[in-house]
Amino acid sequence: MAAIRDAIRARDATPLVLDGVTGGGKTAIYAEVIAACLEAGRQALLLVPEIALALPIVDRLRANLDADVALLHSGLGDGERADEWRRIRSGRADVVVGTRLAALAPLDSLGLVVVDEEHDPAYKSDRTPRVQARDVAIELGRLAGAAVVLGSATPAVETEGRARDGAYRRIRLPDRLSGRPPTVEVVDLRAELEAGVRGMLSRPLLAAIAGLDRELGDQAVLVINRRGSASVVLCRDCGHVQACPECTRPLVYHQAGVTLRCHHCGRATPLASRCPQCGSARIRYLGGGTERLEREVRDRFPALRVGRL
Repeated sequence: MAAIRDAIRARDATPLVLDGVTGGGKTAIYAEVIAACLEAGRQALLLVPEIALALPIVDRLRANLDADVALLHSGLGDGERADEWRRIRSGRADVVVGTRLAALAPLDSLGLVVVDEEHDPAYKSDRTPRVQARDVAIELGRLAGAAVVLGSATPAVETEGRARDGAYRRIRLPDRLSGRPPTVEVVDLRAELEAGVRGMLSRPLLAAIAGLDRELGDQAVLVINRRGSASVVLCRDCGHVQACPECTRPLVYHQAGVTLRCHHCGRATPLASRCPQCGSARIRYLGGGTERLEREVRDRFPALRVGRL
C-alpha cells in the first residue's frame, strides 16, 4: 500500500483507516507494510484484540519475514513475559505483536503501528489505569513519528467521525480476496419445531456436522452467546423465575456443577428440586448455553472430538 509506505518514509503519524470488508486481505497488507518498515531500518508494532488472533499472525510473520518477532500478551507466564520484554528493550526484536499490553512495549526505533480490529472493546481496560490501547497506539505513533494504521471492517464511531472530518485518512478495501461472500443459510426455527425438533441443533446444522470429513481435517465452530445449560429456571405452576437475590437477574443453570449461577455478580447457589415460591416440583429449564450445546453435539456425534470455550 503506497499510502502507508509513504507515511513510514515521511514519518507521518496521521492515522490511516484501513476500511476493508471481512476477508479483504488486511492481514496480507499488514505483512507487506511491516516488511517495508523493516526495510527502512525501523521497528513495527501490531496490536490485536485477542490472544487467539495474535498466534497465527506471529506464525505468518515469522515464516515470511527475515525478522525477529516478539509476542506479548497476558497469557504468558511471568518469566516468558519478562524474557520478551528484555528482548524488546535490548533492540533484538524487529516486530512486536500482542494484545493491549504490547502498546507499552519499549521500542526505540518505532516506524509503524498497526491496530487490527480497532473497533474491538477488548482494547479498553476496565482496570485502573483505565486506558484505550488504540488511543495509546495513536499517541505513540505521534511521539515516535511512526505511521499509524487502524484496521477494521466496521470502524468505531469515533474513528469513522474523524475519517469523515478529515482528521484521519481512509484507505478502502471494498472487495474480498475470494471475490464472493460466504454462503449464509437462515433456518426458520418455527418450522423445526413443527417438524418435531426440540433440541438446539436444527436439521440443516445436523446435516452439515454429519458431512464433516475428519480425514480431510474438516472442523466446525458453533457459536452461542450464552453460557451454562439453561438461561432461565421457571416454575410451570406459579411462573416464578429463580433470580439472584443480589442483583435480581435470572440465575443460569449449570449442569456440570448442578448449580445456579449469576453471571453478573458471580453468586452461586445449589439447584433446588422445588420452586422456592410455591413448592411445586414442576420446574422447567428454558433456553440453552454452551454446556447444553456441547452435550447435544456429543450425544449426536459420539465419534467427534468436541471442545468448549
